[in-house]
Amino acid sequence: MSERSLPDQLFFPIVVLLAVTMVVLALRPFADRKPSGPVSGAGRDALNLTIEGDELYRFVAGTVGTLDLVDAEGGNPTLITISLEAREAYDTPLYGPHLVLEADLERNYEGRDLEITVEARSSEEWGASAMEVNYSTGRFGESGWETFNLTPDFKSYSFIYEVPHTDSSMGHDYLAIRPVVPEKQRSMTVRSIRLRGIGDKRPRE
Repeated sequence: MSERSLPDQLFFPIVVLLAVTMVVLALRPFADRKPSGPVSGAGRDALNLTIEGDELYRFVAGTVGTLDLVDAEGGNPTLITISLEAREAYDTPLYGPHLVLEADLERNYEGRDLEITVEARSSEEWGASAMEVNYSTGRFGESGWETFNLTPDFKSYSFIYEVPHTDSSMGHDYLAIRPVVPEKQRSMTVRSIRLRGIGDKRPRE
């Protein structure tokens, strides 16, 4: 009888221990996991939205160029460095580094004037003297590449895009950023991006 009861006495504590271990192991990766995927309003004010810190991990590299992220440390903010070589020249914004916007932001921005502000500087190594920014709604239109001169210090650069109305299918809007590369390789560093809706939506034509 005692030989049968001994496994029972060990079985339940072992099961509890294994269950606790599995929960800890399951939760631990989420504690260290960085954000990814499209940017969403997620309960924030979509008409005055700042993308910074760990949310910069949502940047997509595209097929050309490189992205390097520096984690926040010692009071310093998370930064993203975008590098491009002259031989990687492209025009379609989706090909290079970009942020994808979730459908909730698209619904807020369509038919509205949107102020886009990028806080950036030239990088220390192969620093770009200028950057280009493009807000695209896919087949509905895009802002085109807006060019800004960069400095070694962080500054905010803004432009306003009249986001067109879209249909009910709703694709994915995205914001592309790249350094201007006249030759060889150039790099730039981004600290934050702000999207601010201005005024009321325009009526559909």
